[in-house]
Amino acid sequence: MASSIWRYLKYSAIFSASIPLIMTNTKRFDNDATHNDASATVLQQALFDSFELYKPHMLGKRIWLACSGGRDSLSLAHLCLKLYKAGRLPFLPQLLHVNHNMQHANTAWATQVLSWAKHNQIPCQVIEINLAKKTEQEARHERYQAMLNVMNHGDVLLLGHHQDDQVETLLMRLFNGAGVNGLSAMKAWSIKQSKGLDTDNLIINNKSIYLWRPLLTVSREQITEYASQQKLVYIDDPTNVALEDNENSGQAQLNDRAWLRSVLMPYIIQRYPTAKQSIARTSVLMQQASLTIDELTVADLKQVTLTNDADTPWYSVLDITQLISLSAARQSALLHRWLAPNTTELPPSKQLVDEVLKLVHRQNSDHQTCLYFDSGVFQYQIRRYQSKLYRISKSWEQWLQLLPDSQQFDLSDKSYKTTNTLCLKQSNLSQLKQNFNWYLIGLSKLIEVLQQQLSLGSSVELMDLSQTELSQTELSQTDLGQIDLQQKAQNDLQQNDLKQPILQKPSLQSIDLQKVEVNRTAKLRFQPLPRDQKIALLNRTGRKSGKKLLQALGQPSFMRQSVILCSLILPPQSQQHQQMTVQTISHPLILITPDQLWVLQSEFAPSIKALIVQSELTTQIQVHQ
Repeated sequence: MASSIWRYLKYSAIFSASIPLIMTNTKRFDNDATHNDASATVLQQALFDSFELYKPHMLGKRIWLACSGGRDSLSLAHLCLKLYKAGRLPFLPQLLHVNHNMQHANTAWATQVLSWAKHNQIPCQVIEINLAKKTEQEARHERYQAMLNVMNHGDVLLLGHHQDDQVETLLMRLFNGAGVNGLSAMKAWSIKQSKGLDTDNLIINNKSIYLWRPLLTVSREQITEYASQQKLVYIDDPTNVALEDNENSGQAQLNDRAWLRSVLMPYIIQRYPTAKQSIARTSVLMQQASLTIDELTVADLKQVTLTNDADTPWYSVLDITQLISLSAARQSALLHRWLAPNTTELPPSKQLVDEVLKLVHRQNSDHQTCLYFDSGVFQYQIRRYQSKLYRISKSWEQWLQLLPDSQQFDLSDKSYKTTNTLCLKQSNLSQLKQNFNWYLIGLSKLIEVLQQQLSLGSSVELMDLSQTELSQTELSQTDLGQIDLQQKAQNDLQQNDLKQPILQKPSLQSIDLQKVEVNRTAKLRFQPLPRDQKIALLNRTGRKSGKKLLQALGQPSFMRQSVILCSLILPPQSQQHQQMTVQTISHPLILITPDQLWVLQSEFAPSIKALIVQSELTTQIQVHQ
């Protein structure tokens, strides 16, 4: 990240208390020109029309102006100054000049801008940056980032882009195969978000500003005429014009935009004199079409997305059944937006969208396919499991593979009555670009529900042992012979492996458990889901364990490490249990995944389900560095 150091004019303190803000009492401007010349009238009218259109978005916001010292930005600064002094513009923008240190003349240009601003008593800041790569693309990126770092969230940045710039932008994007949104080119009013992010979805500095381009309907010739009439001494950047290089057989060098401007456009204008106006009009039509497509795509995403992407930008899930019900064009548009949901990201290529579409329409049972997408800001994995399509960040996928810690505590511990949050899993690993903390919200409510059924002077009848796990010492043949069971149960036990958990012995279903007395000690345990423990999901028949259970939960392989079992642990209640050297009885209550709580079959299920339905028991993911 380029370091930014700015210098203030000596008199800038005079303006520090009056940095321009648009207030609610601004008046509507008439169309009279400050000068009688046509160019001044055109520029002034374009500024007034644009201001009236976007004034509601500017109320109470600070206005800045990016001033390179060139013809376009200096003419815009001069126009704002004259109208402000005439009382016809409610703000005087503060100037921002970025010294890229790419050319020897850059420092002299910064001095020239400062001198002009000082002479005209306009507040100005010069921002010094050092580029890692001396390219036009890098310079543009760092220029915006440097200005955004100086500005406050929600401020407005005035830009001097004009109709010729719009035409060049559209042609460059056309030659690179852009779609409708790309061919919209530059918008008169848009949002620019901060690049103060790490490389995997962690927002370090969540700041955005507004970019305002009021001169997109004005041609370069009209701005040149205005600058000449106002006798403005502006800077001519030689990189803006493609020169002939004799050492390379007369081939035009320098950047693509300069080549378009100096070489290609003269030929186009010679053949089609109104080409600039027509191309600029096409950009407006494309903006309207893009807006229509965006509105439809947003509506489609609401129907297809199963997660709240605003709350979990690192993790998004689409319903494939809903997705494939859309037309092919709407599927492509939806995936294009879903793959890069942030405006700071590079859009996905058509090839990637096509590959994701193939994944969506795949008919085989392969769940291992993983597509990778680096948006320039975030790194994503695209996966499919069953009828769901997943977009997960690299850090989220790495975090999912970390096992949660096992933890257990007494329900009688009064400190938990005031503790509503339990950390299920956390990470502070330097290798992760971002770390996540996973919390259970509503712990005190859950404890209260359990205590109501276990205490308060009453008792509850426990479920049969088909849904319990008896934690025990190793049983011997002699131990089993001491248990006073029915003869059939004894025969069943002798035919099974004597070292199997009692949970798996069907004869124990006939044990008549005594009731849990009030004074019994109960514990609540949270642990990674044991792969061999059979679980009965609420409102489902049969019990499952391992892979079959995870499949029933719809948990893809990359999320299976992060499944937690919450169980109620009770001491043995009957003479038979004590003779079996049973230490505790475990009653599974809830399965917890990062995106859902699953109620299990138990005497406590109705109460726990009510907590979840009322959002009194839920989970939450928090992100931190």
